[in-house]
Amino acid sequence: MIMAQERSILKAKDQLDQVADLVRRASGDNRSIDQVEGDLWQQMQQIGLSMLNALIEGHGSGDLGPTIEHG
Repeated sequence: MIMAQERSILKAKDQLDQVADLVRRASGDNRSIDQVEGDLWQQMQQIGLSMLNALIEGHGSGDLGPTIEHG
C-alpha cells in the first residue's frame, strides 16, 4: 500500500520535472503562449491524477469489514 503510494508520488515528481523542461524548451522555441498553455494544462492534469492515485493508494483497499444487509 505505502509502496504503491510512494510510486505514484515519485511519478508526479517526475512529471513536474517534465513540466519544467517543457517551459525551458518553450522559451527558446518561439511557441505561442496558447500552445504552451495547452501543453501545461495537460501535464498538470496528469500530475493531479498521479497525486489523486497516491491518496487513494494510501487509504488501502477500502474494506472496512463486514457489511450490513438491508432487508
